[in-house]
Amino acid sequence: MVLQTPAKVNLVLEVLGKRPDGYHELSTVMQAVDLFDRLTVEAAGTITLETSEPDLPTDDRNLVMRAARLLRDTAGVEAGARIVLDKRIPVAAGLGGGSSDAAATLWGLNRLWGLRWRRERLVELAVRLGMDVPFFLGRGRALGTSRGEVLRPLPGVGGYAMVLVNPGVGLSTQEVYGRVPQGWRAEAEGTRRMLDALKGRNVVRVAAALTNHLELWVEP
Repeated sequence: MVLQTPAKVNLVLEVLGKRPDGYHELSTVMQAVDLFDRLTVEAAGTITLETSEPDLPTDDRNLVMRAARLLRDTAGVEAGARIVLDKRIPVAAGLGGGSSDAAATLWGLNRLWGLRWRRERLVELAVRLGMDVPFFLGRGRALGTSRGEVLRPLPGVGGYAMVLVNPGVGLSTQEVYGRVPQGWRAEAEGTRRMLDALKGRNVVRVAAALTNHLELWVEP
């Protein structure tokens, strides 16, 4: 089974404050884009991962392996898979490549192993892997709240042309969120502007509403 795993961009990513559980309260509008990794899964005796990117780990440090083992252990099956990842989405670029690959792994192995789990059940596992992973079990565009994992699909009529520029400098998600100042609080004003702009399908208003609070803390 060969799966295309899309990248995403955050049209809006607002950090509203720190939560009691240590995560940050977010408001984000996520949009899938036409940039894909390719994931191939086939039946095998054990779970293995091969990747076209030499610097990527192929053990449990990789979300693909963690997703495969989590699904197998939760389902209580004795099954394996040979997984081959052709990496095209830049690593640590904020495009969600690893999360997308993990979601595709859950979806693909669910079919390969004949589990027949519904999407809602896969989402429960996806949250345990990362807050972006559930988004990739849906389609197109969504509003994310709470830690980013509570999703509401948004109409995706039409599309927009984007230019994605990779500066070639990877950033750790954990490190970036660690730079959020103590006591930071904000309202979801950018989200409201973006939702209004998307309803009108006005590309100028969409561009003007682009917001990412994390840029404040990663700019050199």
